[in-house]
Parts: sequence; structure tokens; C-alpha cells
Amino acid sequence: MKVAIFGASGFLGYDFVRLLVEKADVTPVLYCTSPQGLTNLSRHEFDLRFVPYSALHREKLDSDIECVVNFGHPFRTRDELSPAEQVRAFAEFLRNQIAGNAKLKLIHLSSMSVLEPFAGGGDFSEEVPFDPPRNDEYATTKALMERALEKLPHAESNQLILRPTVVYGPFCRPWTDGPMSAFAVGDVIYSNLDGAIQPIYGRDISRFIYDRLKDFRSGLFNIAGKETMSWMQFLRYFEEIVDEGRLVARAATVATTSLEAGAASRLGKVSAQLIVFANRSLGSRFLRRIARYCPVELRQYVHRKLSAGQAGAGAMGGAFDRPFFSGNRLVSRVKLAESFPDFLFSTLDQNRDELRSYYQYRFTDQLIGSW
Repeated sequence: MKVAIFGASGFLGYDFVRLLVEKADVTPVLYCTSPQGLTNLSRHEFDLRFVPYSALHREKLDSDIECVVNFGHPFRTRDELSPAEQVRAFAEFLRNQIAGNAKLKLIHLSSMSVLEPFAGGGDFSEEVPFDPPRNDEYATTKALMERALEKLPHAESNQLILRPTVVYGPFCRPWTDGPMSAFAVGDVIYSNLDGAIQPIYGRDISRFIYDRLKDFRSGLFNIAGKETMSWMQFLRYFEEIVDEGRLVARAATVATTSLEAGAASRLGKVSAQLIVFANRSLGSRFLRRIARYCPVELRQYVHRKLSAGQAGAGAMGGAFDRPFFSGNRLVSRVKLAESFPDFLFSTLDQNRDELRSYYQYRFTDQLIGSW
């Protein structure tokens, strides 16, 4: 079987391509619309084709391609084309291909973000009308793509659109690398992590799409993990894997100048010596480990000093200290479960060892540099 893949250089697209390499029974043709995506993919012996959005209207798929799998997400200006213009270019490209092959299938990865701001609570089904706020570029471009695709010929029979929930896994910058790097820097401040989510492992999405290549079903589906949990539980999971910083409630933090002075006073001259020691390559991780046993204000004082000017230090200022994390973002799993009852999703605990290994691999330079 031969498939065309767009967005293969991204987190989920690249994972899917690696899965196809493992399976070895699907031949991928990888389309890159931006030269930035060529770096990772060019290391492999793939059929790799660079076609910018501005040239898509001239491109013709190989006659033996049975399915287009799209992970691409035009959320910034490229080739002087706005995201909306890129969406139109991609839709026109597909329309041209369908005109020559009415049986061409499409699997498109959208996002539950089209349902933002999740007003009213409850589990949102696939049939709920969506109209994300215009200031949410990610959500609006995902919604724009869905609306463009549903207007294509044979959409009802030849399209499968998936809306994943909160996705985590190796190389996932928002919900894996983000928490890991935040905890590696030090304590992570939060205000309210009570919002409920249904996290899904990236490889589960890849497996699901692979299965649909073999057993295609058209339609629109929410695709969510089997567990429902709070953001607190989700972040505690990464806190335990990294084992450096800790989640600290905003109410428990004290950021006033007077208290910082008091903390410094309590540490006295030793404080100055330790801070100098900590900013050297052999000392910072050592002092972070000591700091975890200090009272909260002393611990935060030390981490603020250690984190000054470092990449990822923004988490100390509140990457997880936003109203976003207080509200539920839940979708209905009913349609997915009824249509694909045999598909098994993994749990956080089942992926713990893999993510521990990934942390050691992904953050090796950071860990070595901190000793």
C-alpha cells in the first residue's frame, strides 16, 4: 500500500512515519511544504518531496497512492501565504487529486481545540457546532481546515477526520517537553489545576491511523485516551519522572522583596557562596537537590536564583499558573468506542518507563551541564 503524508516532520507525523518503518508494509511518500521540515526526514531513506504551498496546485500524486494522511497545520505565514491561504491551497490540491481519482482516501488530524473555549462544561460530542475565538490561532486554523475539507467531493465516504485530546509522548513540545523542562529547572508554580482532561499517547494515535489504512472508516471522531484525570494528576506524573522541581501552589508562594531578603538573611553568608557555587556547571543540580528539603520560601528563592536567564525558567513565573488549567476539556468517547471497540489505548502508567528513558535522552545535555 502506498500513502502520501503531509506534516511528517512534526511530532505526530514523524512518530507515524517511524511506525510505518517498523511495520514495513506501507510505502510512504513524504511531502514537505517548508524547508524547515527537511532536516529530520532527510536522514532517512524516504521518498521525500519538497513542495511549498504556493506550488501545490501544480503537484500530482502518484497514480498508485491510495490515501493522503495529513498532519500538517498551517498556523503561520509561509511563502508569503497566510494560514487561510495555505488552507485553501491544500484544499485545492486535494480537489485536483480527487478529480483524477474519486476513490482517494483522506485521513486528517484535527484537534479538540476547535471546540474552544469549551463553554458550558460536559463531554462534547462530534456533532457540537464549533466557533473558536479568533484570538486562538491554533484553534481557528484547525477549524478552518475542517470546514474546507468537508466541502470536498466524496467527503462523507472518503474522509476520516480525527480530533485528539491532550497529546503527550516523546518529542511532544507542549505536553511532554514543556513539563519536563519546567520541572528540570525547579519548582513549578500553579494556581488551579482542577480542570479535567483525557490525555492520549502519541503512539496510540499513530497505531489508530495505521489500523485505518488497513480498515478505513469515514467520519469525524473524537480520539481520547482511556483515562480521565485532572491537570494536577497529569503534571504530578511528569514531576515524578523528572524528580527535580515540585508543584507549588501560588497561595504558598511568597515573592515579595522583603521575604526574599529574609530568605537570603536566613541563609546568610552561606547563601552567597552557595549561589555562586550553584551558577557554576558543577553545582546547580546539586544545590537544587538540597533545596527541595528547605522551607518553601527558601526553596523558591534558590530556584529563582538558579533559573535566572535560563531557557525554560518561564515555568517558574507561571506557565501552569493560568485560568486555562482550571476548566474541563472533555470530549465524548461514545462514537469512537462504538465504532472501534477493539482498539486499546494505553495508560500513563504503561508509558512511564518509556518517558523516563526519553527524559534521560532528550535532556542529557541539560542534565550534564547542570553538574
